Amino acid sequence: MDVGGYWKVKQVLMLDDSGRTWRDLEEVLQRPDIDSDLLRVRDERCVFCPDGYFRTIAPLPEGVTQKEIDDAVARGRLELYGDGFMVVGKNGWKEENGRILMNAGVMGDSQWEEITEAGGMIEFLMYRYVRA
Repeated sequence: MDVGGYWKVKQVLMLDDSGRTWRDLEEVLQRPDIDSDLLRVRDERCVFCPDGYFRTIAPLPEGVTQKEIDDAVARGRLELYGDGFMVVGKNGWKEENGRILMNAGVMGDSQWEEITEAGGMIEFLMYRYVRA
């Protein structure tokens, strides 16, 4: 499986009256009880980097000055990625025995989970991604 390039969330695994179902992100965003994390996901992109990290990137917030950006980078509080993007998440990934695995661990614990293919998308935990 070739995971190179940029990806974006297409579907979200939801728990509702009909059980666990995959719903398009745009459909989920129309709900009045939407989780603020899902609003953020709409603008994010993900990339499998050759250094072994899966980076989630988002546009830099509007209204932030270049000096504020430079200061945050200098203090190690911000990692830039490409033109106008910042890293908001970083997980290890690896290929092992023909499988793509991502570290889903939290708080320093490693928990390698397989990324699977699903109808032209890749699936990991509660998200399905399409190429951006």
